[in-house]
Amino acid sequence: MNYPLESNHHKNSHTGSDQSYQCQEALDDSEVAGICATSEVIRYEYHVLYSSSYEVPVLYFRACFLDGRPLTLDEIWEGVHECYRARLLEGPWDTITQQEHPLLGQPFFVLHPCRTNEFMAPVLANSQRENR
Repeated sequence: MNYPLESNHHKNSHTGSDQSYQCQEALDDSEVAGICATSEVIRYEYHVLYSSSYEVPVLYFRACFLDGRPLTLDEIWEGVHECYRARLLEGPWDTITQQEHPLLGQPFFVLHPCRTNEFMAPVLANSQRENR
């Protein structure tokens, strides 16, 4: 679906600067339904549990499509950002595995506890930079 863009020009009364922007026409409900039906929407569920044997938090997660169909490990890997995928696939079974959730007794994917520090370090560093 192609929607014509409407160009608008606006004079900012506070700064006196001119601003140009593009507006896209609003979609009606039938058009949105068509877009959503063709898109693959994935629902993720995350649990963080403490591992007494590894002495670190462990990420348990599962993912499914809106129709309830669970993602396979290959589909999980397809969702990993490409800048991380090559490094992770060097040893995929020591990175993400599937095992029983210790409290729910259901299958979940697990980020291996030995790799928690490695994968969380960039997230924490970025968070610290942004919150200075």
